[in-house]
Amino acid sequence: MDRKWLEQWRASMRENLSRLAGERRFGQVAGVHEVAGAATEAELADLVATHGDDLPYDLLAFHQAIAEVRLPAVTHGYWIHRPPHTDPPHTLSDGRRVIVFGSDGNGGLFALTAGSGTPVLRLSDEEEAVVFTADLQEFLSFLERETAAFG
Repeated sequence: MDRKWLEQWRASMRENLSRLAGERRFGQVAGVHEVAGAATEAELADLVATHGDDLPYDLLAFHQAIAEVRLPAVTHGYWIHRPPHTDPPHTLSDGRRVIVFGSDGNGGLFALTAGSGTPVLRLSDEEEAVVFTADLQEFLSFLERETAAFG
């Protein structure tokens, strides 16, 4: 994922969210949504130190442009957590190690494996992982479509 695409995505998301500002959805005030700016150097350094070789390249690139995403009232809610994602990597039943980077309002966790262009997995528990999107960019595009449709 390149930084220009991420910056365009952030601008589009902020525009979509500005249309929701002040509205109430499912008991949440839409103004509490946020697509933050870049993570701090300290957060990025902690992210790398915490996860080392397990850190997915796309997740690092994402946090270099965007620290966190909070969409509590879009559909059932979506969050991309601020780094350094201090939970230890989860090991799935098939042996893959994953880094949990986000969650949804239904109790699901979103995770990536090491590398670049790896699928976003939705974990309902540590034993069950299903492919949610083909990669992190597709996941972000999904969030953008959900936010646009919700407004």
